[in-house]
Amino acid sequence: MTALDKQALRQLATDAHELGIIKRYTKGIEANKRFAAIVTPLTVLALLDELEAAEKRIAELEARTVTLPTPYPKGYGLVSDKYNFALEECADAIRAAGIGVKGE
Repeated sequence: MTALDKQALRQLATDAHELGIIKRYTKGIEANKRFAAIVTPLTVLALLDELEAAEKRIAELEARTVTLPTPYPKGYGLVSDKYNFALEECADAIRAAGIGVKGE
């Protein structure tokens, strides 16, 4: 839902609440009267607030990044090779979850 759509829906719900009437149109077609009786303008406003909070949280989560420990230089033996392999596997799993890995 675009910001313009949300703004228009918020204005419609605010106007309907202030006037004490319920008008529901979906692209020019009157919505189901049962739906209109259940969904009040205040409900629409509350849902819009929840939507905006969820979109903000999604943006915060998508902006996450982590910094992993520095890998060992090559040539330090089998233990360091296994450590580096495990570190890269962790980085791959973190990237797959949609989290950025710093230092790339």
